[in-house]
Amino acid sequence: MKSRESDQVFAEQVRLIYSGVSYATLVTLTVGAILVYAHRQVASVDILVGWSAYMLLWLMLRVLLVWRFHATHVLVRGHPAPWLRAYLVTVICLGAGWGTAGILFVPPESPQHQFLTAFALGATAVGSMSILAVVYAACAAFMLLTLLPITVTAIAMGGESGPLIAVMTGFLLIFGLLFSRRQHDVILRSLRLGFDNAALVTDLTAAKQRAEDLNADLQQQEATLARAQRIAGVGSWEWDIVRDEIRGSDEIYNIFGIERDVPLICFGQFMELVHPDDRDIVGEAVRASVEQGEPYSIEHRIVRADGQERVVLEQGELTFDEDGKPVTMAGVTHDITDRYRMEEDLRNVSFAADAANRAKSQFLANMSHELRTPLNAIIGYSELLREEAEDRGEISEVDDLDRIGAAGRHLLTLVNEVLDLSKVESGKTELSVREFGVKDLIDEIAATVTPLVSKKNNRLSVDCPTEIGVMRSDSTKLRQVLLNLLSNAAKFTEAGDIRLGVSRQGSAIGPGNRGNMVFTVSDTGHGIAPDQIEAAFTAFEQTDSSRNDAQGGTGLGLPLSRHFCALMGGTISLESKVGKGSTFTVRLPADLGGEHPPGIRKDGVTA
Repeated sequence: MKSRESDQVFAEQVRLIYSGVSYATLVTLTVGAILVYAHRQVASVDILVGWSAYMLLWLMLRVLLVWRFHATHVLVRGHPAPWLRAYLVTVICLGAGWGTAGILFVPPESPQHQFLTAFALGATAVGSMSILAVVYAACAAFMLLTLLPITVTAIAMGGESGPLIAVMTGFLLIFGLLFSRRQHDVILRSLRLGFDNAALVTDLTAAKQRAEDLNADLQQQEATLARAQRIAGVGSWEWDIVRDEIRGSDEIYNIFGIERDVPLICFGQFMELVHPDDRDIVGEAVRASVEQGEPYSIEHRIVRADGQERVVLEQGELTFDEDGKPVTMAGVTHDITDRYRMEEDLRNVSFAADAANRAKSQFLANMSHELRTPLNAIIGYSELLREEAEDRGEISEVDDLDRIGAAGRHLLTLVNEVLDLSKVESGKTELSVREFGVKDLIDEIAATVTPLVSKKNNRLSVDCPTEIGVMRSDSTKLRQVLLNLLSNAAKFTEAGDIRLGVSRQGSAIGPGNRGNMVFTVSDTGHGIAPDQIEAAFTAFEQTDSSRNDAQGGTGLGLPLSRHFCALMGGTISLESKVGKGSTFTVRLPADLGGEHPPGIRKDGVTA
């Protein structure tokens, strides 16, 4: 910083010394003309002409240098030194010319001319201080070259006028050197002060601009914050507990319906805006927050100044002084009226949906009971009529009666599934937990499903170790789940492979200590697209309506299996690829223990 300032001062010195050349040139010409004219009678023509030519030459060179300086605009801050050196040359040469005049124009026989020359040189030297003092070296060189020769000459000349002239010019020389030095210092201080002031003005201007930019950014941020608070319905506030003054953002005034010209309110005025039925709980919550030093959060109602009732969520946090005493609380208030009303509407809709679902389940249960009685009669009478037709040898009627019986049994199966589903949804399904051998159950299921699997030329393989052990669960529900899965596999597989696998895992889902029992049913059938897996477990939905129409069914088998697995504390999952087949995995606790193990999803699905 100091080096940069010194360079600026030095460059300004050079600029100033070049700026005063016009005045210096005029003085030189005037004084020189006076000396030549005054000494025309006492000095030879050659001396007068030679001295005049010398002075005019250097004056012209200096004028040319100055013109060059201003014309080319080469005074760059970093390169003023060559111009100063060139100017010093002209100063030294002109000073030498004036010093020569102090020798040539002091005739011993004419005291008048001696004093005239002394006065002319003294005036020239003193006058140069106003221009050359800005560069002290130039000023000192000029004064020494101008006055020292005449002072020496006057001393050597003697007589009455010599000492007097020597004293006068010597005094002027010493005075000029001292005064020009002081003037030089003053100029330097002025220049430095000027640059300091300029730098200060620049810094202040930049600081002012930064402050204006910051103020503009702050205003923009405040506007953005106010807009965001308005959109979100959130206002910020601060409560000075010591002074009992509450100040808030614009949105706070909008939420509470307060006029914006009210600068602040007290806590009592805030409580007047709280719904009368909620004032006790709000006051208690605030007091507890202040006393315990904990954050404050509560939902309550307010009554705006216009009488409109709103619901808000308020949250606040305390700040403390050095003694740990709460001094302020800052927080936000969120207008949650729309969300509150939406939640209330959703609760009402949910209650209505639950009621409708219970009514539907009850209706299905009643209808299923009403339908099973005539269906059992139809199936029974069809079997009696079939036996009579066989006895009479009426073979053509036997096929029709078989179709009636099959349709009746199919319809009864569907009715039973609907009844089971309605029981599950209404919460009336109960588990019959008992201990049973897993191997025996699997063999029974395999024997039951083998005719159905063979119907489409499928091959059934069973992988159940003999030492698989026992389970404590609902064997009926487990049997129904596995039969549903095997029936689906047989229904949608043709000339393929169906596999039923059983294994025991060591880590239990529930609190039992016999681990988990894992059942897998896989096939090489049509498969299910990944986006259809969830639909497969949804009641009354089918993953492929055309395929299910051809095969029959209501789409209740998998949903029932899901519910039964959840009731037994387990899960059911499905992995499938279209054209590659499907694999269902049922995971159940080996020892249910009569309770639902913790952490089991109620829907029981992990697909």
